[in-house]
Amino acid sequence: MVDNVQPPLFDWSGVEPASPMTGSDLTTIILSEAYVTKQVGLQSPGIVELSLPFSAFGESDCSVEKSPDYLIQVGIAEDDPVMVLTIPDTMFRSLNDDPNRIDLSFPLEYFSHYTDISTYYRQHPENTADNSRFKLSDSDLDAINSLEVNIERDVQPYLSRVRFMADSGNEITYLTGKIRPYYYSNSGARYTIFQEREINLNRFDASGEPLDTIEIVVEYEDALPGVGNIKLYPVVYDEGSLIYPGPDPYIDVSRSSLPHEYNYYVSIGSGSTLGKYEIWLQDTTTEEWLGYYYYDDDSDPSQFIKRNVGSSELFLWDSSTFSFDARTSPIMDEWCRQGSTWNRPADVFSYYDRQYDSYVSTSYSTGSGIIYTHTYCSGSGSS
Repeated sequence: MVDNVQPPLFDWSGVEPASPMTGSDLTTIILSEAYVTKQVGLQSPGIVELSLPFSAFGESDCSVEKSPDYLIQVGIAEDDPVMVLTIPDTMFRSLNDDPNRIDLSFPLEYFSHYTDISTYYRQHPENTADNSRFKLSDSDLDAINSLEVNIERDVQPYLSRVRFMADSGNEITYLTGKIRPYYYSNSGARYTIFQEREINLNRFDASGEPLDTIEIVVEYEDALPGVGNIKLYPVVYDEGSLIYPGPDPYIDVSRSSLPHEYNYYVSIGSGSTLGKYEIWLQDTTTEEWLGYYYYDDDSDPSQFIKRNVGSSELFLWDSSTFSFDARTSPIMDEWCRQGSTWNRPADVFSYYDRQYDSYVSTSYSTGSGIIYTHTYCSGSGSS
């Protein structure tokens, strides 16, 4: 949560959680392993550079906007090893640099390896369009109202943060990483815990507070009326105003599955897409894509990511009774991109500040260019 603004307390009454994307929501590109191997490291170590006409997949009169769900490279023999890239259609359109051909670059770990194409088909039978997948309609989005909370009077916030600032000259427009809700035990009522990756964009006010922020939020609820649910979702702060981006709803994190890890992908638009902020969420265990979210900032938008923050936040309301232990660990930034250049985040962002408070704590480490933050919240008592 950005300082001095409303926490992301949404009324989810009547809203079902996100369901996995189906074949009609996804683009799958099947390539020979030999081709992918040749494309690794052409510009950046560990990055696969794809630049192919649609004719390389046997497609004519094709474009990014009207490509089929499955693209299979011509010439793959039945026993050839293959590499498979499956991404949401929205990501395919957003990150493809040429509307008339496949022009993409991704880390090698985005691709799955199969010993032959038959093995792929056995493990991934073709999906058909599933119109039952739930997305939030405009009216649903309007119905997700922030709870009316007077922060100054009714609630006591506790905040811990660890911050990283992009080094001078770096203008990052794409960030990817993982967030892992690790553990949660609790009892009592009238409290909420948020553990987050805050992504501050490049506009700040005179006091140094960010004007535009994207957050990947794990929300730990109190035990009223149930045991305390866990939700994962993004939010956007546009000049301090809290916005739920949609169109997908929150992701339900099963307590019995903890620890459970998710990929997050954040893109900041530029050029013709300036002001468009996009977020994708994926289950790393099942490899299912679960959520796509976007927001169009049409008034003085930010252009790039300036600061990354690991945060742990507790909100205690008057007359609360509580006992809790919530941990999200790690939250890790793995790759970032500016223009066509990929970097490891620790080579671009530097630690510069920490914030401490009661009940909540954060820590960090780096390794192999990855930034790891760890967020904790524990305590018991009443207020």
